Amino acid sequence: NSVCPWLAGMVIPLILYFILFRWRMFGASDGKLMAAVGSYVGVPGVFSVLFFSILAGAILSAVKVIYCKNALERWLRLRTYVMQIVKTGHIEPYYDRKRDGDEGVIPFGVAVAFGTLIYLAAYGDCGA
Repeated sequence: NSVCPWLAGMVIPLILYFILFRWRMFGASDGKLMAAVGSYVGVPGVFSVLFFSILAGAILSAVKVIYCKNALERWLRLRTYVMQIVKTGHIEPYYDRKRDGDEGVIPFGVAVAFGTLIYLAAYGDCGA
């Protein structure tokens, strides 16, 4: 067995999540967690896990918005953010913990765990 599938499955999520971390869309630990998962499932599997994780994160976010009853507030925040990017042409971090607090945040590590479990249930093996 070659180390290349393991290494590629680890490096690709690190690069992707580093970009998303720089824009403050994900935390630093999310990229490291996906790198660990990617080293296990390989390159094709890591994209499936990412898809399932984003899907799980969307569901968790919807549940949190419904529970907190702040859908309009969150929608207006997203709309303002997108309009600011369009107006200025400059991408600013979407989330700032000091400014925004933790109310609109879900722990994406939980979504990655669910995404990984869904992947393993659907495909039942590792790709590396």
